[in-house]
Amino acid sequence: MSQTDTRWPENDIRFWAKVEPEPMSGCWLWIAAIMSKGYGMFSYPCGRPKFCLILAHRYAWEHTFGPIPRGKFVCHHCDVRSCVNPQHLFLGTNFDNAHDAMAKGRIRRGERHGMVRLSNNEVFEIRRLWQPGNERALALQFHVSYSAIQLIIKRKRWGWL
Repeated sequence: MSQTDTRWPENDIRFWAKVEPEPMSGCWLWIAAIMSKGYGMFSYPCGRPKFCLILAHRYAWEHTFGPIPRGKFVCHHCDVRSCVNPQHLFLGTNFDNAHDAMAKGRIRRGERHGMVRLSNNEVFEIRRLWQPGNERALALQFHVSYSAIQLIIKRKRWGWL
């Protein structure tokens, strides 16, 4: 979709009619179709009788700032997936998006991750007890694999501790 598309004016009226400002946060919430992960979806005519779907926050970005460069994501400063306020959006790469999520604590790791087998204290204990050659014994003691012990020792897993 481009800004010179002749369908923009009627799409804009339809689009913004599905937005409700949230005064406390400044978010503009999408109140129409929402995907299971919380992102808004907007459909627009893109040929007869065909309709196309676009993420609502991407539509808001393109309407306000123009086309999204290839390989870029439209990310949220506010972390509200249904927000379409252009001032709450920014462009970034997949790395930028993941780094932003990590910095804001949205990615669960360590004890907060649902599949974790070790606690922070157990990781500290593994590192305290480790000596060259005792990885297999530690793996048995802590009920994890040999490779898990190696990755913990090398700080390729649980490296933030």
